[in-house]
Amino acid sequence: MTFAWAALIILMVSGAVRANAFFVYYDAFLEKEASLLEAVIDGIRRITNAGVYVADHVPPPAGAKALIGLGPQGAAKAVALADGIPVVAGLVIQPPAGVVSGYSIAPDPGAMFRLAKEVMGIQRVIAVSCVEETHIEIRDGMARIRDLGLAARLLIGKGTTAYLARMGEAMDEASAKDLIWTPYVCRDNLKGAELPIIRRVWDRSLVLASSHPDLIRYGFLLTAVPRFDRLGEGLGRLAKEIAGGKAKKPFTLSPFVEVVVNAAVARHIGVSTASFPRIYEP
Repeated sequence: MTFAWAALIILMVSGAVRANAFFVYYDAFLEKEASLLEAVIDGIRRITNAGVYVADHVPPPAGAKALIGLGPQGAAKAVALADGIPVVAGLVIQPPAGVVSGYSIAPDPGAMFRLAKEVMGIQRVIAVSCVEETHIEIRDGMARIRDLGLAARLLIGKGTTAYLARMGEAMDEASAKDLIWTPYVCRDNLKGAELPIIRRVWDRSLVLASSHPDLIRYGFLLTAVPRFDRLGEGLGRLAKEIAGGKAKKPFTLSPFVEVVVNAAVARHIGVSTASFPRIYEP
C-alpha cells in the first residue's frame, strides 16, 4: 500500500469504525491510479454523507450498510466478505455473481449515438464486436440504438483476426449516414491496426465511434470519456438507496461520461464541433 493511500485511509478511518457505515474494497491495480480512486471515493463520500471506510481485506462489522467493490478484485473481495450485506460494484466491465447493483467501467454509448443522430444526421449504427450479443456492452448498446430509432447492424468477430476482418467489412459497407461503433471491451483487438484505420477513415471520410477513450487518438470521430467523480456519486447513491430499503437497480453501463469529438477528423469530414461538449485537438 502506498504512503498516499495509507494517509487517505487514516483520514477516513479516524475514530472508531462504526457499524452504520459503507465499506469500500478496491482492486490492487487501482493503487497505481490514485487520482482516479480518490475521485471515486470522494464522490461516494459526498453522496452517502456517512462513514466511508477503505477496508482492504478486513471483514465489515455486522450492521454495515453496504459494501462497494471497485475493480474486479475489489468486487470479488466485497462479495466474499459480504455475509448478507448488499454489494454494489464499479470499475468492472461485468460484475461477479453476488453484486446487486452498480455501474460498469464501460461507458453507455447512448449519448454518442444521440449526438451523431442530431448533429450529423446519422441514420444507422454498424456495431463491430469482439464479444457475443449477450455481453452487457452489446446488449445495452444495441438497445440504445433502437431507443433512438436508428437502424442497426451487428458484426461479431471473436479473436483479433476475425474482429479486424469484421471492422474491414463495416468500413467497406459504411455510407455517409452510417456510424461504425465498437465497444470498450474490444480495445485490445485494435492494437497495431490503428494507423491503417486512420488511413481508411481519412480516405473515405468514415465516421467511427468507440466506447474506449483511448481511440480518440486513432481516427475515431467520437469517444466517451468517464467522469470518475460522478461515477463515485452514482455508486454512493445506489449504496445509500439499497441500504435504505429501496428496490435494487440492475447493474448497467456507466452514464457518467462526456462525449469527446476529434476536431481534426471533424474538420476533414465537414462536421461542426460546436454541439459537442468536449473537443480533442490532435
